[in-house]
Amino acid sequence: MVVCVDGICKKQQKLVYSVVQYCYNELTPHHDVDIFITLKSSLSNNLNGWCQHNHNNNFEILLDSKLQNNELIKTVCHEMVHVKQGVKNELTYEYNDKYCRMWKGIEYISECPWEIEAYQLEKELFNSYMEQREKN
Repeated sequence: MVVCVDGICKKQQKLVYSVVQYCYNELTPHHDVDIFITLKSSLSNNLNGWCQHNHNNNFEILLDSKLQNNELIKTVCHEMVHVKQGVKNELTYEYNDKYCRMWKGIEYISECPWEIEAYQLEKELFNSYMEQREKN
């Protein structure tokens, strides 16, 4: 696993790196992934974060650097679920005569079951990360 975190605040970078490592170990421990993360002061559409599967197991994640620590941790957990979905080919994109998203082999145009999973697992990962963090 290669993880690069870019941003102004070193404390945020360290926190994000820690959460990414935790989520990686929980979600995709035996997959080779490259994750490039940028903390930015503003994202479009009032998003907290965004994940793009570039190619193979190469992912780009953008995070809002203005988020408070707990919200930042939750957002990293959420985006790491999308990394898991890409690594395991659960969420794929098709560009034949039209653009469509495939979730576990089924085409979706307006529904987003991958987001339902991401929000559910985000909560579980956040809670377990915080418990682990308290122990250390």
